[in-house]
Amino acid sequence: EALKACGLPVLPTYRINHASNTVLMTNLRIKFPDSLSITLKDPTLIETPDFITDIDIEGLIKKIFSCAEIATRNNIRLSIDAFNVVVPKSGVGKTHLYLTDLEDVESPPHLPYTPQELLTKNRQDGIDFLTYFVEDYVHPSLKAEYLSKIPAE
Repeated sequence: EALKACGLPVLPTYRINHASNTVLMTNLRIKFPDSLSITLKDPTLIETPDFITDIDIEGLIKKIFSCAEIATRNNIRLSIDAFNVVVPKSGVGKTHLYLTDLEDVESPPHLPYTPQELLTKNRQDGIDFLTYFVEDYVHPSLKAEYLSKIPAE
């Protein structure tokens, strides 16, 4: 709730505990009925389009940088696992970026970083996430184009 209160785009997601055979879930398809949620954790747990052929890479970069700035202003250390992209089932259309896997997100009273270091780390995790996302899910004929638009932090 603290992350939402800061203005960060947060949605709860599926959590599978294999040891106790339990699932805690909030279905993103309620808000996006024709979409799929893709994270870096384990893409075999969900059905994904063969390849994504149309994403707003500039919009995702802008959203990542906005999240990094908001998190930094609120002394929050994001993690690469926190980022999640929701895409249409078809692989074509509007994409949405959310923070969903929050177990590695830190917000202690005193993080061991200067504000600039924290901003750089938050941005880099978002950029790394987006790079892996493009490498894993974007159609091979479009990967180089999308990757060239992702800034090196």
